[in-house]
Amino acid sequence: MIETAPLEIKDIKFSAKAQAFLSSPRQMLINGKWVPSLSGQTFPVFNPANGQEIVQVASGEKEDIDAAVQAARKVFDDESGPWRRMIPSERGKLIWKIGDLILENLDELAELESIDNGKPISVAKVADIPLAADVVAKGGTALNPRGELYTDSNVGERLAVRNMLDELRGGGQITGGPSNFNAKDKQAFANQLDRWLTKSAG
Repeated sequence: MIETAPLEIKDIKFSAKAQAFLSSPRQMLINGKWVPSLSGQTFPVFNPANGQEIVQVASGEKEDIDAAVQAARKVFDDESGPWRRMIPSERGKLIWKIGDLILENLDELAELESIDNGKPISVAKVADIPLAADVVAKGGTALNPRGELYTDSNVGERLAVRNMLDELRGGGQITGGPSNFNAKDKQAFANQLDRWLTKSAG
């Protein structure tokens, strides 16, 4: 039998922003407001790196889900509401804004994602083509942050290229990764999303 020394993991230091986010129980966003569960119950989330409790999170039950669905349905069904009166490109701009906010807070979001599931921050920061492949395989549509639309005709090729680059990096033949996002990438994403929304609406 091979004996191994126990793995010692030191206390993980969180950034000030992450500490502030995790300092109070996390609630649910329903009808545009952060609310606790109707039952008042919460459940613990643990850091997979050391087993320590990270934060308490609202325990959403059937009643909470029903409330969220009813709120969303009301907004969508309201003929005079802003969402129903928006053209696809305006909806696309809202989604683009969400993307901008994600990029603006990328370091904080990546840290929280890493804390939550143990994923390295470097991985949490980047989009992974295999996830897009799964979406396409299930009949969905995947759009990468640089505006490239993945379909069943091209995702296999992109996945093969991605795997080849991983092997080259692993062998030390190439270094580095994709270039940083820029305004051109964001514009390409918005344009492609607008075309897709317009086509879907038609």
